[in-house]
Amino acid sequence: MARPIKNYCDYFPHDRDMRNHRKVKAIRTKFGVNGYAIWSMTLEYLTGIDANVCEYSDVEFELMAGDFGVSATEIRDVIDYCLKLEMLFINNGFINSESLDERLKPVYEKRGKSKDNSKKQQRVNGKFVNNNTVGNGVSATEMPQSKVNKSKVKEKELNITFDCFWDLYDKKVGDKDKLIKKWESLNDDDRKNIIEYLPKYKLVQNDKKYRKDPQTFLNNKSWLDELVGFEEQKSAIYKNDDFEVYKKRQQELGKTLN
Repeated sequence: MARPIKNYCDYFPHDRDMRNHRKVKAIRTKFGVNGYAIWSMTLEYLTGIDANVCEYSDVEFELMAGDFGVSATEIRDVIDYCLKLEMLFINNGFINSESLDERLKPVYEKRGKSKDNSKKQQRVNGKFVNNNTVGNGVSATEMPQSKVNKSKVKEKELNITFDCFWDLYDKKVGDKDKLIKKWESLNDDDRKNIIEYLPKYKLVQNDKKYRKDPQTFLNNKSWLDELVGFEEQKSAIYKNDDFEVYKKRQQELGKTLN
């Protein structure tokens, strides 16, 4: 019987001078040695788990805290900062590192099999499943649309949960029931755009007391607003370097972790 192909890796290439990368220096300046340790352990954590992604959730941070030996709050703070620096990204509620994915790509290519989605990400008709097929052997992509009358469907399956928004926005005020109802009334593209917008919004409004209340943010479709000051804030992180030139140089080299 053939050995099952792993959907994770045992190691990742670690540059000897990673600590001196500008973004990593920003972490070290803000959080000290603990910040650098959490960043390094997060890369190790992502490398060794299914599909190299993890959920952005309180439960996941608690699990990481038990593994890392630091508080879940510290982990969340460092991860939120890494999202602002674009060292990490959120896609549909799951955290990944694009540069780590690039570094691990040759491992999956050598195995002769591309990386699958995490089991937590795989769905059939909106519901989580443990693989990419359904019980009758038909692939999920081949499944015909259900003919059930939509008016009889009581629960709407969301591409991104309200809890993901609630945790990422990190200003937990207002009537949660109303907020959930509003979140569920949005379309999939809106929810996705909100999750991609929030790390940038939080960089501009890093003090949560000046951040819009969640209800106001959703009602006013604030994710469509221009982020005044974002480029200045982002450039300040890299002191006086031209960020776009620097980023282009990173992409050309294809080596340095974001």
